[in-house]
Amino acid sequence: MDAIVATLDWFNTLNFREWFITGGVVALVVFLLMIDYRT
Repeated sequence: MDAIVATLDWFNTLNFREWFITGGVVALVVFLLMIDYRT
């Protein structure tokens, strides 16, 4: 539970652009992994 709170606090310290870039990178990695597992 503390890890979740710490993660939320960390996200709150990021500005929107950094949060958007981080989300984009994570989405890209997940997308590439899905393609990798499918083939």
